Amino acid sequence: MLGGLASDGNVEEGLEVSYLYWEKPTRRVPPPLPLCLSFFHLHRPSPLLPPFNPSTASLSQIDTILLSTSQVTSHLDKSVKALGLHVEGRTSFTYWLPSFLKHTHLLLRFLPQDFYSQAAPLELSPSADVATRISLLFRQISTDEAGEGKWDSAWLEGEREDFESWREVVGVASRQRQEDASLLRVEEWGGMEVLS
Repeated sequence: MLGGLASDGNVEEGLEVSYLYWEKPTRRVPPPLPLCLSFFHLHRPSPLLPPFNPSTASLSQIDTILLSTSQVTSHLDKSVKALGLHVEGRTSFTYWLPSFLKHTHLLLRFLPQDFYSQAAPLELSPSADVATRISLLFRQISTDEAGEGKWDSAWLEGEREDFESWREVVGVASRQRQEDASLLRVEEWGGMEVLS
């Protein structure tokens, strides 16, 4: 039993639903000053680095995987399964398939939960024992751009066969805690297309 959504954005008691949906449009803001190293690659936020900002999101060569669209569905299913997402959540990840299939190649990246939480804080009462927050960034690239060598440093499908390694990147709880039915567990999944 979940609560209902009040006018102030809080959830009130009494509404039974299988999931909640939320969406937040981004506002274009000037990009931050460039950094000498990729803060995504560090996997954990640092006080010296700026927080994740969806309106200036980007993908770099060292934090993404490059896939042809024919590889995306299989890769995503195996990745979110490794991250501990339940069957309904994995199935719902197909929400983006129409966007994926418009392109020949895609760059994909899962954000570390800590970075994502900076942009989308989550407060629950009672607090969850385990919160799994999976946020996918994706960007299309053309066949020409994929072949130019610009993305040679991005992981390729064969280099990312160890789907369990996404667990470390995202920072999810142990599988035992994710599956422990005696704990209050919350799963959130979402994604965003990066347009530039």
